[in-house]
Amino acid sequence: MSSNTVERQELESLQQALQQAKEALMKQGEIIGRLTSRPFAYATVVQVGSVSPHTLLTKKGAQVRIRPDSQYAGDSDEIGTVVNPKHDHGWVKVKFPSSGTEAYRVGLPDVEDGACDLELADGTSGKYAVISVESQLLEVNAPEINIEPGDTVKLNAETMQIVGVAAVSAAGDVAVVQNVFDKTFCEVSYQGSVRVVFQRQARRQGGKGRPGHSGRNCHRRHSQPG
Repeated sequence: MSSNTVERQELESLQQALQQAKEALMKQGEIIGRLTSRPFAYATVVQVGSVSPHTLLTKKGAQVRIRPDSQYAGDSDEIGTVVNPKHDHGWVKVKFPSSGTEAYRVGLPDVEDGACDLELADGTSGKYAVISVESQLLEVNAPEINIEPGDTVKLNAETMQIVGVAAVSAAGDVAVVQNVFDKTFCEVSYQGSVRVVFQRQARRQGGKGRPGHSGRNCHRRHSQPG
């Protein structure tokens, strides 16, 4: 066997060993990532709403970009700052680092058929959700996925932003319903005190509800002295 053949076989053996070592390191990295990643927090959605885009765009200091579909898209591709939110009805003035200050439309329905030239630089859509986390109410940005009041959602433990709908139902202590105000709120007795809670109709699975069960769940909104 020639020396070239021996060297080629040794090289192939080394390459194979290196590939196996690389795969082993990748698997170890995945295990370490799972063990060291922060856990998800869970919360209950209390309310889902939205703020009109022009309301967000007419705040002084708002960071904005020119929309790609705007007739002024060629003015600048930088992030600008709203410096005069009341320049004219339906218009704001935006200052860009390189191209100076110009006026742009914010999408009011009665101004040029609701044309809007701007969008928020951080991609915020204006949708928000109020969530209950450990008896505290937090307002966060609503995700693009569909969420409804009463849903249990997973949160990023650091930012407390919603990352998805959890496939579990919130569970807690049992309270006794004393009074039903309307389709949204009811009054319950819990550990010797009276509390107002919100109620929602649970989502049906496969179009069928549980026999003999209305699917109505109650979640604590806030406490009142007994």
